Amino acid sequence: MKISLENIRLTFGSNIVLEDLSLNFKSG
Repeated sequence: MKISLENIRLTFGSNIVLEDLSLNFKSG
């Protein structure tokens, strides 16, 4: 099965958003 670049981008994008929310929650 081929992993599309779009799926990878969406996955990393979601991870970045989750990390940003975690950092904002900790700093806040």
